[in-house]
Amino acid sequence: ISGPMNFLYQKNSVYFFNTQDLSRLNTEKFEKVYLISPSDQVPFYLNSTIGNELTKVKEYEITTTKLDVKPANVFEKISLPEKKNTTVHGKIFLIKK
Repeated sequence: ISGPMNFLYQKNSVYFFNTQDLSRLNTEKFEKVYLISPSDQVPFYLNSTIGNELTKVKEYEITTTKLDVKPANVFEKISLPEKKNTTVHGKIFLIKK
């Protein structure tokens, strides 16, 4: 599942979701290995089995616009979607090899 990073930035990448999976990945071909995490998940990773291997590199912010559809009111025949801006904040960590 390395498609998005390769397509957008021409970088080789591996996505993992379980911290125990990191030890099973062959990272020898990678010069550096990073963990990119939304802010609400940072404490989980810092307190996990890989927490001591993480060095904060920088913070990031991604903002996107989506349509928010609310259920129609009983007094209205239709309900139109509204634009809603969503921002995700997070941190990028270098993982010691």
